[in-house]
Amino acid sequence: MPKENPMQINNNLLNAVTPFGGIEFYRNKILIGEVYAKLYAITKYPAALSRGWAAKITNLPNTVTCQMFEPCDNGALILDLSKSVARYRGLANSTRDALERQRAEKAAEDAESLMKQIDENGEVIGFMSNFALVSGRDEEELEKSCRKFEGTISTLNCRARLLVNQMKEAFKTISPYNIPQEDILRLTRRNVPMSTFIEGFPFASNSFVDINGYPIGRNTRNGLVALDPWVRENDRTNSNFLLMGVLGVGKSATTKHLMISEFMTGTTCIVIDFEGEYNDLTTNLDGDLINAGGGEFIINPLQFRTSPTDDEAEPTINSQELNDMAVHMNWLDTFFRLFADLNTRQFSKWQGLYWAKYKHKKKI
Repeated sequence: MPKENPMQINNNLLNAVTPFGGIEFYRNKILIGEVYAKLYAITKYPAALSRGWAAKITNLPNTVTCQMFEPCDNGALILDLSKSVARYRGLANSTRDALERQRAEKAAEDAESLMKQIDENGEVIGFMSNFALVSGRDEEELEKSCRKFEGTISTLNCRARLLVNQMKEAFKTISPYNIPQEDILRLTRRNVPMSTFIEGFPFASNSFVDINGYPIGRNTRNGLVALDPWVRENDRTNSNFLLMGVLGVGKSATTKHLMISEFMTGTTCIVIDFEGEYNDLTTNLDGDLINAGGGEFIINPLQFRTSPTDDEAEPTINSQELNDMAVHMNWLDTFFRLFADLNTRQFSKWQGLYWAKYKHKKKI
């Protein structure tokens, strides 16, 4: 009888289906292929969570978060909350410690508020659990990412617990191919309304999103930035933009994006284009092309224009015409220095001739 050949291992297929190269669990960390990671669970929250509270942790670099919500029986929960209110009220009345009494009264008020949301508003209440997998290419980067995560959690008035000796069970809980472990969820559950859970997601809130704004980019945490340049607030007093960058990074593309967005909202856009870069854009938007050097439209820099009068302006020593003339001469000074590269002596000579011609014209 012929001897069967032993089954050969296809290493290429094995590497394709196991891209991590294996997972090793240690007491306080995980090695996923060549990446180190630690698993945290949020175990304490403030009494009230603001809208978008989870955006600060879900957008952290080298951090993957997992949020879970388990609906529960509202009737049973109301009964438990009622017992909790009675227990906390009794503790507040019986204790002599001021701090303990204050905490008990606060806990009773929070429980009563939650009961009101369930009973009067009919809101769904459930158990919320939040986990964070913080990673790094080496142990030094891992520790740096962990410190950043712990600092962010502190700013939210939350408390996170490193799941020491429970890394494997916690990894199973957050993995999409496994089921949550009851021992882990028991440490992290918190009773909250569903609205609080939903509003915590990053897409429910952003630090820089105007109601009528249009998207212009992303912030340092990879969150969308939608801006309305015409909004005036304490932190924004004008609509000026400053685009900076080396050659080829996309300054012109960003400028065109801003122009198109503003054009779609009804803003009139005027561009001084020395290289004809915006000709195609202007033509596609049915705009007017003005050739300052000739053509159907001509801009004459020597043409004198009076400035509109301001009734509220304070009176000056010179007449309005003299003020307009001074403004026009200052503008010409800058124009010819840039256009013709005139030195101070040449411009002073030209300025005297132009001024004499202007006074002669006024006499006539």
